[in-house]
Amino acid sequence: MTNDKRRLLTEAMGECWHDGIAYIYYNFNKYYTKCHKCCKTDVNNRTFTTPDDFFALWNWAKGQEWWDEFIFISRVNMDDTLEREGKPVVNSFLGLVDKDRFPELVAEFLEGRK
Repeated sequence: MTNDKRRLLTEAMGECWHDGIAYIYYNFNKYYTKCHKCCKTDVNNRTFTTPDDFFALWNWAKGQEWWDEFIFISRVNMDDTLEREGKPVVNSFLGLVDKDRFPELVAEFLEGRK
C-alpha cells in the first residue's frame, strides 16, 4: 500500500498524518520527536500492517454510514475477480478480513467516493 493510501485512511479515521517532524534536543545528545501539526511526541504513522491497525480500521469502518455499501461492492468485485481468474467463489467475505487486503479495499472505496 502506498503512503498516499495510508495517509487517506489515517486522516479519514480522524488522526493526524505526521508530515513535519521536529527533533527537539535536550540534555546531552538526547532528543525526542514532535509533530509540527498536532504537537504529539509519538509520531509514528499507521502502517496498516499490524493487528492493532487492522482492528482500529475495522472498528472505525464498521461505524461509518457507508459500511453496508462497502461490503456489498467489495464482495461483488471480489466475486467477479475470482471468477475471471478461474478461482472458486466460496466465501468472498473472507477476503475482506485479510489484514493485508482490507486496508487496500477501504482506501480504494474511499477514493472512489471522492
